[in-house]
Amino acid sequence: MAQLGFHGLIGVGLARLVAPGGTQGDAAPVPQTPLGPVAGGARTPALADPAGNLRWGLVVGSILPDTDLFLLGPLYLISAQLGLAMHRTFTHSLLVAAAVLAYFRLRSSGGRDTACWNLGIGIATGMAVHSLTDLIVWFSGVDLLWPLGVLGLPSWVNFWEGHVNPPIVPKLLGAADYLAFALYYRYLYNRAQALGTDQAFVPRVHRYFQLSLALWVVYTGLALTPIAAGLFDIVHYAVFIVVFLPMVLQATWRMRSTLSAPGHGDAAGVRAPLVSRHR
Repeated sequence: MAQLGFHGLIGVGLARLVAPGGTQGDAAPVPQTPLGPVAGGARTPALADPAGNLRWGLVVGSILPDTDLFLLGPLYLISAQLGLAMHRTFTHSLLVAAAVLAYFRLRSSGGRDTACWNLGIGIATGMAVHSLTDLIVWFSGVDLLWPLGVLGLPSWVNFWEGHVNPPIVPKLLGAADYLAFALYYRYLYNRAQALGTDQAFVPRVHRYFQLSLALWVVYTGLALTPIAAGLFDIVHYAVFIVVFLPMVLQATWRMRSTLSAPGHGDAAGVRAPLVSRHR
């Protein structure tokens, strides 16, 4: 299962761990412009802050590997076995993550452009953590060293080889994709409200949260019926790939000021009373 919302929250946790930010005062609401935060009355580029880029890159990288479903979804309709076999291959490879890091190293002129370089570090690290998380918790293997397998060399790692889940477990995990989305959107909503960032997109995020929560209930109910696992996957992944995967990418981009903000503001901001018009 993709569980992209959980991967996004893992990226948030990594950002707080490795780049928590400066002083408490930095968490104050930041006026926004189309180009990014206002600094001293002047516009600054949206992705010009090295520490903020690292934080945002960790979230982006944590989500990015499962975009392989854009390609594999149509393939699954042709051959379910081939579609599932191709998932967690090229986008989940540590070698691909290393190639992404090398690209940003070149793009940043050897690291001299620290904003660009930190973005690359964040994305590559997030991708690697995503793959290692999949390896541990989702009951299936990962082609961790793709494309070495194409050359006949060992590349797959599967801690769950030989393990067989009860038929209902994959269906419940599929339904939990929408719970994961709901938790991610709820975090974005609460965080943006606390910091005063990305306010133009906050109502949309709240609607995404409500839709995700509703579909979690619907798909959990469907999973508890005798529906065949293959049919459940088609019903689930059609909505996931066509609707929810673009939604989470859009939200992560549009909420980048929120996701790149220093994490230390949580103690003062998130616990504050939340007065919302978005009900």
